[in-house]
Amino acid sequence: MCNVIRLSLVTLLLTPPLVAQDNVARRLLTRPEAEFAESFDQILSLRELSAGRVLVTDLGPRTVVLADFRRGTVTTVGRNGQGPGEYQQPGDLIPGQADTTLVVDRASRRFLLIRPDGTMGPTVPFPEQLMGFPEPRGVDGQGRIYFQGSAFGGPGAETRELPESVAVVRWQRGATRLDTVAT
Repeated sequence: MCNVIRLSLVTLLLTPPLVAQDNVARRLLTRPEAEFAESFDQILSLRELSAGRVLVTDLGPRTVVLADFRRGTVTTVGRNGQGPGEYQQPGDLIPGQADTTLVVDRASRRFLLIRPDGTMGPTVPFPEQLMGFPEPRGVDGQGRIYFQGSAFGGPGAETRELPESVAVVRWQRGATRLDTVAT
């Protein structure tokens, strides 16, 4: 059974992260600027774009959709598969520059670029040097991608025991080298 979830631009903008925040001032949300009722099974990631649009990763049907609040439309972005513009398990939506977004496809160890208009762009494979199960965490202003290293292989996981910490690595697309920036 699907749950109907009301996405609200004001809610997306003002909702704090879901962690204990006892010292944060609470604010009652007023009427939302816009609402969009759509059935989702299991929302994993949201990415607000300009002009009242939101990208949503839904784990149930394994899809990425573009919800346009102003037009009241939902458009599926990409599709299931292993080819160009296809994902096996769409995951986190990582913001890029000018409304571009990288959708993480861990099952295929790659990213898929979503252009500002909601169409699929090129596929970007994870760097070969990253072993184990790296966790992509974000992109900086220069387009470099940051990963949380894996405890099961790669930088920060050289022993057979689980480490107390793992590396944070930075990768410039196309480069053959990773930079460890922290642990």
